[in-house]
Amino acid sequence: MVVNEFFFEVYHVAKYLYRKDLWFVKYRDWASKDFLLRMIEWNERTYHGWDYNTYYLGVYMSKWTNKRTWAALDKCFAHFDAHDSWQALFATIELFRTLAQETAEKLGYQYPHDVDTNIIQFVQNLRNQRSFLLN
Repeated sequence: MVVNEFFFEVYHVAKYLYRKDLWFVKYRDWASKDFLLRMIEWNERTYHGWDYNTYYLGVYMSKWTNKRTWAALDKCFAHFDAHDSWQALFATIELFRTLAQETAEKLGYQYPHDVDTNIIQFVQNLRNQRSFLLN
């Protein structure tokens, strides 16, 4: 369910990036970051136990998350421009996918590859169309 909701938000981020509606891109991007945070927390808890303190809304995240995740977050946040936002969107997707697949495997769940694949195709098509229009 969280994976589906994350990709629902990703779909909207891409749609509004395509339209160059940057304010709404940021709004929908923050919703995707909320799901990313949840996955980061779940991933950490699969390693440390479900009582592991991940605080509230990412507080002290640099202390409770692993170095790999912390480093990857640097690329997940963009300036208020379309190019940077596209790059951050794909970095966010990559980090979420990595953590979600790892978490699903550790918990014995099936990662919904079909949802991932379908939305990524849509997102890449929008980005390619936007790039074509700019050339």
